[in-house]
Amino acid sequence: MDTADSRHQSGENLSFASSQPASVDQIPQNHLNESPYVLNNEALSLESSLTTGDLNSVKAQCEYSHKILQRHKILQRQLQEMKNAVELEMRKRESDRDGNVLRANITKLEQRLTALQRMTAQQTDRSLALKKEVGDNDAANKRANTDLTQKVEEIGREIAQIKEKQNELERKLESTSSSREQMAPENLSQMVDAFERQLGMYDVRIADMDQRFQVLETTSYSGVVIWKIRDFSRRKREAVSGRTLSLYSQPFYTSRYGYKMCARVYLNGDGMGKGTHMSLFFVVMKGEYDALLPWPFRQKVTLMLLDQGMDRRHLSDTFRPDPTSSSFKKPTSDMNIASGCPLFVAHNVIEGSSYVKEDTIFLRIHVDTSDLENF
Repeated sequence: MDTADSRHQSGENLSFASSQPASVDQIPQNHLNESPYVLNNEALSLESSLTTGDLNSVKAQCEYSHKILQRHKILQRQLQEMKNAVELEMRKRESDRDGNVLRANITKLEQRLTALQRMTAQQTDRSLALKKEVGDNDAANKRANTDLTQKVEEIGREIAQIKEKQNELERKLESTSSSREQMAPENLSQMVDAFERQLGMYDVRIADMDQRFQVLETTSYSGVVIWKIRDFSRRKREAVSGRTLSLYSQPFYTSRYGYKMCARVYLNGDGMGKGTHMSLFFVVMKGEYDALLPWPFRQKVTLMLLDQGMDRRHLSDTFRPDPTSSSFKKPTSDMNIASGCPLFVAHNVIEGSSYVKEDTIFLRIHVDTSDLENF
């Protein structure tokens, strides 16, 4: 039978360091199952000692068992600490993974921020360009308003002269009415006819000046014109029936002393687009300052059908003139041959869409004037 000292020595050999392992992989597997076996052996030894009646041995054995129980508690505490360390390490690893995901998200956000900054810079450049264009247009419109004011004053003076002549004729008519009985009916009839012819000439002249005034009032000198076409349905029916095949816009200019131009539209199409499309063309007209301008006409032209809805899905076509085409030579008659897009937009795209509202469409013609000399 083993003695208490020998068993005590054997138990001492089973003890292990209480220091915590650095990681889960460094935990000795035999330590996890050591105490239960030691307690079982001590119980058997205690039972044998009680049987033989060795009280000293029983006392020593109890003390040793108490030590084993304490070591078992220490082992459990260390095991719990190791579990906590494992859990902490797992949380750390999860935190590292979350940190990597967060860094990836931050990188994506930085890329999106950079893209937004680029877009903002582009929009700023476009806004500056638009402001410059608006400023140029305002300057041209101010000059045009000055010229228009002068024209209006001239027309006012001419109207005053016409009224003065009319009053003079009325006075003559009144002066002759007193001697009408003394005059021969033939002479009186001739005088009335002459007065009526003269008044008719004045009426025609006034109507012509009124038309010129309206044209001057709506004339653009910025290379851009917006053409409003009312009664679209009726005008299209007239185009289909052949009564009115095409319409001309009001003239517009690249500057006060620049190219004179207009637009021409076939609502029922022309050439390849007849019956299926709306055809839109650009026309170079004979102007008063053509001798000062470079020829042939080389400016970029953009034709547009404006969307009147919220989406603003404007339809456009841009072209550069062919310098060998007669359409862009210096005009020798009132206007050159029209050039543009016979298949500008299909009828089924226009009908029932936001391009037509209140039976009205808007066409926009823009001529690039950035490289033209201003006189």
